Amino acid sequence: MLMFENLWAFLLLPAPWLVRKLAPAYGSERRSLKVPFFDALLEQQGQLLQTRAVQRRQKIQVFLLLSVWFLLLVALAKPVWLAKPVEVREPARDLLVAVDLSGSMSEQDFAPEGQEPMSRLRGAKQVLAEFAKAREGDRFGLMVYGDAPYLQLPFSEDKSLFIQLLEESRVRMAGPKTMLGDAIGFAYKHFQHDAENNLETTTQRNKVLLLLSDGNDSGSRVPPKEAARLAAGLGIKIYPVLLGNVDAIAEQAVDQAQLKALADITGGRYFHAQNRAALAQVSAMLDRLEPSRYAIHYYQPSKNLFFWPVLCSILLVYLVHFYLAFQTIKQRREIEAGRSGELEYE
Repeated sequence: MLMFENLWAFLLLPAPWLVRKLAPAYGSERRSLKVPFFDALLEQQGQLLQTRAVQRRQKIQVFLLLSVWFLLLVALAKPVWLAKPVEVREPARDLLVAVDLSGSMSEQDFAPEGQEPMSRLRGAKQVLAEFAKAREGDRFGLMVYGDAPYLQLPFSEDKSLFIQLLEESRVRMAGPKTMLGDAIGFAYKHFQHDAENNLETTTQRNKVLLLLSDGNDSGSRVPPKEAARLAAGLGIKIYPVLLGNVDAIAEQAVDQAQLKALADITGGRYFHAQNRAALAQVSAMLDRLEPSRYAIHYYQPSKNLFFWPVLCSILLVYLVHFYLAFQTIKQRREIEAGRSGELEYE
């Protein structure tokens, strides 16, 4: 579909006529000598008697100049070709996965009974990879934590990169401890930073923190519950997932009440996965609690066409000059031919 962004430009269409009427070309009258052979001289040059010194333009010349003016106005009106609207799907949820890499994640108690032993981290990697592949409408981020939290991948739609970086993570890579509160605080800062850097987006994304851990907080600078309250203020839902057998985790009993409190404060939900199969059930439940979402926008591609009338007007200007040059050469040749004929006659 063709449209013009500056339709007012066509109001200038009668400008040449108005200039001609309101501000005509300057002319002055002078006395001249009347000679009997003046008409013959005009006829010899192929011209008509004019009331002014400026030679009257021919019709084709006027037509070409008016065409140039019209084309320039079309270019000024800025013609744009609009294509059919294109549907654009934008992720409507940011899901940050925080993986505990403390020493206890190497415990070989995460395989279902009767199968080969599997570490908690290995089982978490497998389930998270399958979970990420199935989530088409989410942006994924990856954070690992131990003695301190570390961002491995900012929010991205590249699920293969998420899986690759997750696979490269190793136990104790971030230290042997479990700084749970610091991890939540770091996640809060990352969500906040991402929101500040994407102010141009029109989509209000849901914010979800999937917090995988197998032990208690090891003395974070920010208490976990206080960090959870900050996250709740930003609209972040926390889904804590406790991995492994509760009775076999670390030297002391795991504070499940604290993990449940983190979920309650932020509007999330607490899960406990004793093995890989249970974690797969947790991921399926998360799919139901937080279904994939898309924000649908429509974008209409456009293409500027103003350069075409500009190009045509330039070609017409050259055509006018070529035409005038041709006419001048033609008249000179006719005059020279007439003079040579007179000399031969004499």
